[in-house]
Amino acid sequence: MTVLPLSPRERRVVVVGGPADPIEAKAAAGRTWAYYGSDANGFERLINPIGSRMPPNAWYRLGSVPTGAERTARAPHWGRIEIEPTMPATEHYFVTVLVLGDAADQQSANGSCEVGEGITVRLALGEERVEISLSAPAGKGGKIRIGEREWRLPTDVAPDEPWPTR
Repeated sequence: MTVLPLSPRERRVVVVGGPADPIEAKAAAGRTWAYYGSDANGFERLINPIGSRMPPNAWYRLGSVPTGAERTARAPHWGRIEIEPTMPATEHYFVTVLVLGDAADQQSANGSCEVGEGITVRLALGEERVEISLSAPAGKGGKIRIGEREWRLPTDVAPDEPWPTR
């Protein structure tokens, strides 16, 4: 999988953390279990992005591992990806594309994102060309084009009628 951040244009991309070592965590009734993760000061407990000064940490605020939690965090993981704008603005649009496929498709993937009256994302994935256009952020509708085929996105969405009760 390749992560292709497109917006904001001026950005910082950071991979935080990495494969964790098993640590011993206390569970209910004094039992212990191998927990894959970091310690109390580790990256996965950070509430704010890694770039913050002294980011607060939420390590087990309950005081111990909750009952049933020993079913989680059973395998090493690679942390997380943080994307943050480097230019100040009153608002930012984050557009990130995840590219799946063989290595050649992932390496050749590139794209662009334009934000104006709407948002337009253009992608080149090998020989395939994809364009996704969304109306102004407060608007509705848009289109998706893959190669020569095009689909219009709905401009109205209505809820389904409730199911009969009898």
